[in-house]
Amino acid sequence: KNSSKSAAVKQKLLPLQDANEFEKRRSDVNNQLKLLKKLNNDVKAYVATLENLLRTETRLVQNVGSTSTDLKHLSEIWNNVLTEKSKLNADYTQSYNAITSHSIKDLQIAQCLLSKNLKKWDTLSQHCLKENEKFSKLKEKERNNQQHAKLEQQEKTVETLKQDFYALHNQLSADMKRMLEGVSDIFDPTIDKLVALEIDYNTKMQKLYSTLCSKLSVDAYGGSDKVYFDQIDRKLQAIKLLSIVAE
Repeated sequence: KNSSKSAAVKQKLLPLQDANEFEKRRSDVNNQLKLLKKLNNDVKAYVATLENLLRTETRLVQNVGSTSTDLKHLSEIWNNVLTEKSKLNADYTQSYNAITSHSIKDLQIAQCLLSKNLKKWDTLSQHCLKENEKFSKLKEKERNNQQHAKLEQQEKTVETLKQDFYALHNQLSADMKRMLEGVSDIFDPTIDKLVALEIDYNTKMQKLYSTLCSKLSVDAYGGSDKVYFDQIDRKLQAIKLLSIVAE
């Protein structure tokens, strides 16, 4: 629907170059908003994956702990790891929300205002075209009916509408340019903070798993029984595979 409106505007109200530039900016704004929305959804999905993984690992620990009394110590150690991991996940989610909340709110305000003005632009352009068409018909009738008064009034109406349209068009062109520039101003530092958050999270997770491996191989079992250790190792590898999925 908007494309047909824009096509009519291109043909009758605006120079083609101006109309093309306007539509390009409108497209750029919409594409930028889609990308930012996708980024937000992707990170939310990532956080959900972390939470699902934690639940899966918790079930695995319960199974390991119930296999035999000899594996209870492994289960206790891993439960401690999961407790720390749960805190890390909660901190990650809280930090993400703190980093993005203001940026997304600022963008939504700008987007809402721009969207309202674009609707005004579409409505005004159609009204302007309709009155212009009425003016053209009156000009045709004037040749036969001498309707000078009506023609002059309609000409004034069309001229006023065109002035309003061009003023709004110029305002929107500037608004869209500012918004595209503003998106970078708003989100560039936000992305930098999110990258730093991700690096910090993964570093802490790596340290957590290193601590777990150290406890299992040195403190917990001390090398008493090869068969027993092979069994423990298989269990540990299964757990570690789950952690790799999250990475």
